[in-house]
Amino acid sequence: MKNIMTVLVLLGSLSAYANNENSKPCQEIKTACETAGFKKGDHKEKKGLYKDCFQPILSGQTVAGVTVGADVVSACKAKKVAHHK
Repeated sequence: MKNIMTVLVLLGSLSAYANNENSKPCQEIKTACETAGFKKGDHKEKKGLYKDCFQPILSGQTVAGVTVGADVVSACKAKKVAHHK
């Protein structure tokens, strides 16, 4: 039952991102990583914020202890592409 509730909450969050141009999906991924114990500079312990968490998530990999919806990842990628144009 808990898993169903988690899915419903994620779906609600994802639809909000799809309709909100001011959303910060990359910040949400960063926060999820930090909540799971990943920190900037901790890559030697395999707990680096960007190398061990943020980048793998953007590459479509799963990271233990981190839950981010696919729409959030897609929105972050889209913002990064738009930012680099």
